[in-house]
Amino acid sequence: MQTDGITIEWEEPEQEDIKSYRVYRYERGGKPVAIVTVSHGTERFIDITARKGKLYFYYLTSVHQNGNESLPGREEGIWK
Repeated sequence: MQTDGITIEWEEPEQEDIKSYRVYRYERGGKPVAIVTVSHGTERFIDITARKGKLYFYYLTSVHQNGNESLPGREEGIWK
């Protein structure tokens, strides 16, 4: 297990038309920014850009074959 970053994990939904996922990150009061897009079939991402002593908030969206992006998933706050 890698300890150099913050590990974000999720379970894939049972939808067949998803082509990718976007992981968003922000700090309190900031604007969420997509930090990575990963392909369907991926269930984990390690944010190695997170800095020690910071509180980050993350959420995930799915991008469908037609290009539509889902609403944000459940947000999680994590201290590095």
